[in-house]
Amino acid sequence: MRRKLWIGLLLVLLAACSEQSEEIAAVSPSADVGSADIAPLQLQEGHQADYSWPFPCNGAIAFQRVDTPTEANWLTDTQHRFGAPGAYYPGSDFIRHEPLVGSLSDDGVPDQRYFLIGAYEITEMQQKALRAPGNCSGIDWSAPSPAVSNASWFDAVDFTRAYTEWLGREHPDVLAGGFGAGPAFIRLPTEAEWEYAARGGSDVKVVEELQARLFPMPDGFDAYVWHADQQSCNGVVRMPGLKKPNPAGLYDVLGNVSEIVFEPFRLNAGGRLHGQAGGFITRGG
Repeated sequence: MRRKLWIGLLLVLLAACSEQSEEIAAVSPSADVGSADIAPLQLQEGHQADYSWPFPCNGAIAFQRVDTPTEANWLTDTQHRFGAPGAYYPGSDFIRHEPLVGSLSDDGVPDQRYFLIGAYEITEMQQKALRAPGNCSGIDWSAPSPAVSNASWFDAVDFTRAYTEWLGREHPDVLAGGFGAGPAFIRLPTEAEWEYAARGGSDVKVVEELQARLFPMPDGFDAYVWHADQQSCNGVVRMPGLKKPNPAGLYDVLGNVSEIVFEPFRLNAGGRLHGQAGGFITRGG
């Protein structure tokens, strides 16, 4: 668990009660506005996003599907191993096992569940467009824009709130048209959701590779990660998506800026989480 900077986006269902289990449903085709509509800086050349959703000022955000295989029962989940040996970060990390299952499913089938997560870090241009969605002066999606940095947990949560509300007003079919019993909303990923996606999720077939400290990098570390060396980013925040993606299709999950997750930080108390909650958790920077 490392502390610093910015955002991953995750699609989940609203916690609305229903008498039927079909509240967990598939994303409808109407939610896909087509990768051709994505702003140039939000879709690296040759990358076909699983979903792309509209954004203020004629922009768009790319989402990747992360499958979470489980048994054909709505109440089941799957245990996954997360974390790293405490020797790396003695006060904050350790090997732990947590349950995980996605909130969405294909055609109401409980063993085909998944969640959606943003493929790229949020850019300064996107942040500007969302803060004043009725004023697109100065918004140029063809201009280079670095990832947002030095954001607080409140900034990150407010971004997800504002984007959910904008979609609800301007494109209600995206969140309400394909989820069966109830609408959906955007939130930050939990730490388990982020780590599972960052490691490559179900796209990494070898258990030992999924549990390794780094996701598989067949083209070498520098092809996937910005780092502080003079031959890399040299301490400068870069535009997202210039390096290669991880196996799940996510860019910059390591290096560049960190991503804020949903839960508060808790210390490693001898192989368990300490009972006192503290500040926020960031991962991947």
